[in-house]
Amino acid sequence: MHAILRRLDPTLSNAIVRLWGSRIVHHGIQRSGTNYLNQCLWRCALPPLNSFDGRRNSPRHKHFRWYSEKSLIPEFLTAQYGNSLNVSSIDELNSVAGYPSTAVHLVVKKEKLSWLASIVNWGLSCHWFSSKEEALANLNVLENDYRGYYQFWSQMSRASPTQIRVLKLEDLQENFDFLSQALDQLGLTFDCGEFKGVLSEVPMSPRGRAKIITKQDVELILGRKSD
Repeated sequence: MHAILRRLDPTLSNAIVRLWGSRIVHHGIQRSGTNYLNQCLWRCALPPLNSFDGRRNSPRHKHFRWYSEKSLIPEFLTAQYGNSLNVSSIDELNSVAGYPSTAVHLVVKKEKLSWLASIVNWGLSCHWFSSKEEALANLNVLENDYRGYYQFWSQMSRASPTQIRVLKLEDLQENFDFLSQALDQLGLTFDCGEFKGVLSEVPMSPRGRAKIITKQDVELILGRKSD
């Protein structure tokens, strides 16, 4: 069914998911494992309400920048992700995004240095940067974007722990039970069957993608270990 819905307009596809009674929403900054999480949730009979990507500056988009300091959005991403929306609670967020009041939110977070290496390589492939040197020069800008994104969701999670969970991608990949535990804690009914989180391929995450910049390059430039 997921493959069929991918061929339709994203708004229509997400509306169909809502008609099935889903109430879970997934989030994560780009290159953090959101496509992996999306696939896992589908395999567990829990398709997210925002499974299919529409406009990147839509409040329903998984990468939407909810943090209040919009200047943290990198200049080269402003055309896609720029917005002026601010919310102070998960109830307000649900209302603005058009989610049901019973919606629960699962946020995936990749270790920062690994994420920075991944996003600058992605940026080179997307022509955000014209060279490796320009990509590395934007590490601090991207780090601030990452920090703002996850500070927002961490604060929301502390305020509404029964509705939000932030999960480390590395934990999910090491032990799939972390996802099952989070779904239990959010009060969701699910059925993963024999699926244990292993996927042969993830959309938008092809194996063998070029890695021009390494995690070690990032650590050398920033001069410190991961938070």
